[in-house]
Amino acid sequence: MPPTGSIPSRGRWYASSAQWTRGAVGGAIGGMAMGMVSMILFPVLRIGGFWQPLNLMAAVFHQPWGSIEGFASGPLVVGIAVHMAMSIGLGLLFASFVGAGGGVDQLGGSALVIVAAVFLTMLVWVLNQYVTLPVLDPVMARRFPHWLFALGHAVYGASVGGSLARAEMPTPVGA
Repeated sequence: MPPTGSIPSRGRWYASSAQWTRGAVGGAIGGMAMGMVSMILFPVLRIGGFWQPLNLMAAVFHQPWGSIEGFASGPLVVGIAVHMAMSIGLGLLFASFVGAGGGVDQLGGSALVIVAAVFLTMLVWVLNQYVTLPVLDPVMARRFPHWLFALGHAVYGASVGGSLARAEMPTPVGA
């Protein structure tokens, strides 16, 4: 019996524990992948230093940190904390969408879940790039290339979608 006041969607009222776990883990993995793509491409393409993407994220709390190209422990800790909290939180939000949709099979299979996660992540990118960042972190909005921020979000979406799709894959016999 569903909890009082809940609205069933395709026979499910919540994400399974495997989906929540995969959402959190996928969000963390996606956040790390997104961060590494940015941290590698910043110096390779001469955009800035290796550590600058994290410094730019930390600038949400202290704007001068966004202009530091090299290693600085304060911005590093704050940048990682902000980025991973957002990554895991968004992964959990995606897990709730999969659960509300009745699971991977009900949503059309693994490939569709991955494509949907990338699509939703690109919507998040548009919101972040043009609404949130200019207000909360104007230094990052100016200094982080839009195309690279979009690429990072696509990598993130594929990671989360893959993790959520894997949550419902059957366990091989004998495993």
